[in-house]
Amino acid sequence: MRKGIIISYNRAKRVGYIKDLNGQKIRFYNESKIDLKRNDLVDYSTKINDGVLLAIEIKVIKVNIDDSIVSLTKLKN
Repeated sequence: MRKGIIISYNRAKRVGYIKDLNGQKIRFYNESKIDLKRNDLVDYSTKINDGVLLAIEIKVIKVNIDDSIVSLTKLKN
C-alpha cells in the first residue's frame, strides 16, 4: 500500500486527487462511499486504467479534523 494526502475532493462527484510521498498527484474515485476530506492521510493501491494512474482501495489512516496541513516528509519515516 502507498501513503498520501488528499489534496482535493469533490463530494458531489466523489472524485479527487491524492498527493503521494514523491509529490505525484494521483486521481481517485470514491467507490466505497467513505467520508473523505482534504488533508486526510490515506493508504491506497494503484492501477492503470486507459493509460491513467488511479488510486484505488483508499483507506483513511488519519482524519484531519482541524484542516491543518500535513507534511509529506513526516510520512516517509
